[in-house]
Amino acid sequence: MDRELWQSIVVVIRRAATRVGWNGGRRRPVYPNWLIVAMYVWSVWHDRTLCWACRRGSYGSLFRPRELPSVSQFSRRVRSADCQRILQLAHDAFAQRRCIAHLAIVDGKALPVSPVSGDRGARRGKISGAFARGYKLHALINEACRIVVWSVTGLNGDEKTVARVALLPHAPPMSVGAVVLADSNYDSAPLHRDAAGQRGATGSCAGAWLVHPLRGQRRARAVPRA
Repeated sequence: MDRELWQSIVVVIRRAATRVGWNGGRRRPVYPNWLIVAMYVWSVWHDRTLCWACRRGSYGSLFRPRELPSVSQFSRRVRSADCQRILQLAHDAFAQRRCIAHLAIVDGKALPVSPVSGDRGARRGKISGAFARGYKLHALINEACRIVVWSVTGLNGDEKTVARVALLPHAPPMSVGAVVLADSNYDSAPLHRDAAGQRGATGSCAGAWLVHPLRGQRRARAVPRA
C-alpha cells in the first residue's frame, strides 16, 4: 500500500472516530475505536481474514499497532455500532457523498467462489455463459469514479430489485435532469419511476433519467420501410 494513501486513510478514520466518540460504556477501551477500524481496513486491503489482523506478523513499518486484541474481541468490536458508524463516515468522506451528482452508473459484478467451496452464504446464479456459486457486488458510481453506494448479495440477486431497494434510496442528491447509466439488465418500468423520483439537492424530486439499452434490442429485427 502506498504510504501517502494509508496516511490519508488513517487521518479520515481518526477524524470519524473523534466525531462518533465512545458509546460502549463508562470506561474507555484498551483498544480505541480508530485502531479497530484501521486494523479492519488493513485486513480488507490485504484480502485477509479478521484473525489474520490479530497476528503480529501481519504488519510492517507502514502500520504496526503496539498491542493487538484477541480475535474474539476484535470481531466483536468491528461489529459494534461505534465502529460501523466510523466505517460509514469514512466511506462517505472518500466517496464524496455530499457532492451533487450529475451522472451516475449502476452495475453488478459477479464474485464467484470455487466450485468445491463450502461457503454457506454463496448462492447459485448466472455468470457470463454459465452458472456458478458465489456473490454479486451491486454498486452505484458517481462521475468521479467513486463507489457511492454498494450492496453485496448472493449471485442470484436481481440487479433491478437491488437497485430499487438498496442503491437509489441511499444515493447522494442529484441535480435536475441527472443521468443514470446502466446496461440492459436494468430495463424495468418501476426502476425508471424510482429514478425519476430520486430526491434532488434541495430535497425535491430531481427527475433523473435512467438510460440503458432495451433488453430485447439485439433480438429485434429491423422492419424495412415501404
